[in-house]
Amino acid sequence: MAGTKKKRKTTRRKVKPSKTKSKIDSLQELDGFEVGQKVWYRTIGNDIGYGSIVRFYPDDSAGPVVEIYDEINSGFRCNLLETASTKPPKGGMRKLSNSRFKNTVEPKKKK
Repeated sequence: MAGTKKKRKTTRRKVKPSKTKSKIDSLQELDGFEVGQKVWYRTIGNDIGYGSIVRFYPDDSAGPVVEIYDEINSGFRCNLLETASTKPPKGGMRKLSNSRFKNTVEPKKKK
C-alpha cells in the first residue's frame, strides 16, 4: 500500500503539581492590628480610607506597610501602618456613608 502513513501513538507527558505558597504562613498580626480587622487610614494625598486589612509587609524600606481593601475608594491600597487607626477621623463616617449610598442606588433610567 503505497499511499498510507503510519499513525503515531500520542503520549502524554506527566505534569508535576506546582507548589503553591500557603497564605497561612504570612503574618497574621502586627502592632495590635490583625488580618481582617476594619481600620481607618489617611492616604498620601490626605484622603480618608476605610477597609479591612488583607496583608502585612513588615520589611518594607519605608516602614511596616499594611495592604487594605478600601470600601470608600473601591480597591486594594498599601499604606504605612502608622497611619492606620481604629477610630474614625473627622468627616470619616460621612465619607463612608456617602460611598455606601452611591454603591447601592441605581442610576435613573431614561425614558
